[in-house]
Amino acid sequence: RRQRQMCIRDRTLSAEDERSAVRRLQNQGYIPIRIHAAEGGSEAARSRLTKRFTSFFFRISSKDVMVFTTDLAVLLEAGMPVDRALSVLIDLIEKERLRAVIGEILKSVQGGAYLSDAMARYPEAFSTFYVNMVKAGEIGGVLEDTLKRLGLFLEASQELKGYILSSMIYPAFLVLVGGVSLIVLLTFVIPKFAVIFSDLGTAMPLSTKVLLNLSTVLKNWWWSFPLVVAACWIMWDRYRRTPGGRMRIDRTKLRVPVLGALISKIETARFARTLGVLLRSGVQILQALDLVRDIIGNSVIAGAMKSVHARVKEGDRLSLIHI
Repeated sequence: RRQRQMCIRDRTLSAEDERSAVRRLQNQGYIPIRIHAAEGGSEAARSRLTKRFTSFFFRISSKDVMVFTTDLAVLLEAGMPVDRALSVLIDLIEKERLRAVIGEILKSVQGGAYLSDAMARYPEAFSTFYVNMVKAGEIGGVLEDTLKRLGLFLEASQELKGYILSSMIYPAFLVLVGGVSLIVLLTFVIPKFAVIFSDLGTAMPLSTKVLLNLSTVLKNWWWSFPLVVAACWIMWDRYRRTPGGRMRIDRTKLRVPVLGALISKIETARFARTLGVLLRSGVQILQALDLVRDIIGNSVIAGAMKSVHARVKEGDRLSLIHI
């Protein structure tokens, strides 16, 4: 669909046609008197389409969704209708891909669709958990409060993710430096010692022979190591995508002394925080347990949630269930 640049005094407005431009101006509180295509509109439209095409390949980050949710909650709390709030946010969103998604959601809402149903069409931006939270807010008539809680939840999740990533920077840096140092030693330093040992003519220990042979292989066949690593990674990725492979990998992670305890604490915090937000938003506990199971990253813990759901459905108290 071709877009045209519409002039508003000394500013421009992007719209599909004059009727769309008039409707957007009226929603923003303006009274349009004359509308015409701005100079260079076709070039600007082609530039915008090119940017939208290239931004299609970039993923919508959780931080962008968090900012959008917080802004939408503020506008709705101020008394704006949903369609007008979305129209205002379109002009504030910087990411082209997210702007295009919100634009399509706005069209669906203006066509009579619920906000949750419109968001459900874009799972790359809005997860099942997000959509069900919005649906619960619409049903209970507390959409702005639900979006506010959802924004706080996304912000807390973002902070937790940032904390985990920042705590992993130093160990990753040490591993990287150690690996590079080892490669340099095996490639440049050890071969010089091999010449010295050969000139001495004495018998070398087995460990020294193994180190020298490893250095020779690395120096002569260095080009094969990236291929081996890529092949191993492809096989690993295919294996972990299978249900059985993912279950074995997640079970092994939980058995690792330090990593297992960290994963358990992270998943427990995510479970408690998410369940609390859902229950405060009016979601029934059985439906909330189903939604919480979908966001748990470890398949072993997610599988245990099925038994929790079954026991709660039978009448047991959640506090008395041990897994």
